[in-house]
Amino acid sequence: MKKTVSTLLLCVLPFVIGIAACKKAKDTETAAEVEPTRPAPPSGTMSLQGYYSLAGSSGTFQVCGTGQQWRVSQEGDVAALEEAYHEANVPPGSGLLVEVEGGIDSRPRPDGAGNETMLIVARYIGSFPGRTCSGD
Repeated sequence: MKKTVSTLLLCVLPFVIGIAACKKAKDTETAAEVEPTRPAPPSGTMSLQGYYSLAGSSGTFQVCGTGQQWRVSQEGDVAALEEAYHEANVPPGSGLLVEVEGGIDSRPRPDGAGNETMLIVARYIGSFPGRTCSGD
């Protein structure tokens, strides 16, 4: 009988304590812990030069040299990039040569149909109106 009670306590006690610990931890959450989480930033950043274009609220970036093109996520330093685009008075949808530091990561598609690879702008460096990737 003693062995059965001991075994029962060894099996049930951690469960009871675990529930109490979980309940206590949940009651002590701060407002910061309750806020919705944002996607994690890309693991590494790199310096990129390419053409940024903006049509409506959707920006795209085409890398000089490789021609790779990604949509630009609405996070990080994208506001500074958009502001530079507007200040350059580039016709909507036309490309403006820019340099940014950023990374590539998967983000939800705006239409909600899965994820897509996007550029996350960590830092806007500068724009070069009238110039091309070849330096002209």
